[in-house]
Amino acid sequence: MTRALIKILKILSFQNIIVRIFNRYLFKAIENNPYIFLHIKNRYQDQYQRDLISEIGFVGKDCNIDGFMKISDPKGLILENNVHIGEGAYFYTRGSIIIKEHAHLSRNVTIYSANHSYEANALPYDDKFSYKPVIIGRGVWIGRNVNILPGVKIGDGAIIGMGSTISSDVKPYEIVTSNPQKVVKKRDELRFLENLSFNNFGDKDGKLIPDTNIADFYIPINSKKINQVFLIVNDQTLVTELQEALGQIEHIQCIVNDKMHMQVISHNYQNKVINYEQTVTLMTELYELCLSDGSLYYIEIHKNEFPITHILHKILPNSKTIYIDNREHPIAQPTLTSSDRVLIIEDKNKEQILCQISEFIKSSL
Repeated sequence: MTRALIKILKILSFQNIIVRIFNRYLFKAIENNPYIFLHIKNRYQDQYQRDLISEIGFVGKDCNIDGFMKISDPKGLILENNVHIGEGAYFYTRGSIIIKEHAHLSRNVTIYSANHSYEANALPYDDKFSYKPVIIGRGVWIGRNVNILPGVKIGDGAIIGMGSTISSDVKPYEIVTSNPQKVVKKRDELRFLENLSFNNFGDKDGKLIPDTNIADFYIPINSKKINQVFLIVNDQTLVTELQEALGQIEHIQCIVNDKMHMQVISHNYQNKVINYEQTVTLMTELYELCLSDGSLYYIEIHKNEFPITHILHKILPNSKTIYIDNREHPIAQPTLTSSDRVLIIEDKNKEQILCQISEFIKSSL
């Protein structure tokens, strides 16, 4: 029994090696000759289309699906003769979609024949559906990136302009676009606020999310003890080394800043597009989303100076800032609320820099 098992494992290991070698050289061949990829893609695409068409409720003669598309329930779709559908289409067919003969749909057309209820007992919707068939008439031409909503009937010979959103019936032979945009209905505000206040939120299927899960969605920043260090580095060669070295310290999470929102807020504040109060509000919202675990010490490495350090110190009372400026002529640093929360390093020795940062952080743990 043991020998047989060892033999099987050896065979599997050998097969795994063969697969790895094959994949390595296959990807290399594809990189050197992109036509190989196109050939494989086209062969797979043809098989994909045949399989998809075989699942559709009814398909007439000479129908064509160009490229890949997604159909939620293929049996809910009816294609009459000579229907052409462009690549990237998405059909939500739970309420039935009928496309009559000689209709042409361009790329990225989205059609929904069912929708969730948004005036029920969950936000943004519940798990109940409203089913409304969509019927597209004979000889209809639908442009690229068009969205068609549940219950719409498009008459024979109509043309729908590129990028339109169609929410009501289109009469035969009409040429329709959806501009200008207009408000068609107002949501029930009281119902919305009621669901919001009771944490009635639905998942992707509209089913109510348990209160235990919702509790993790939003924790006010003033109820957390967030230990945050903003590490501002002007020497780009230091960034990776600092991230690796500091990330090895226990209870520390170190990242290079990737908050584009923060950069925009900082820029707008500096250029007086937004005032102090607005900046505080925006930064508070941003860090309520980003920081959740008070047991960790967050180190956020920034590659450039920013003018809102004092605001960050206000919304994060335990935060500190480290400036590393090892240039020949260091620039003047902005005035901050408390000197014990700021460390300015002008040393050029990398080991000394790391040592000073570590001591500064460890003294706060």
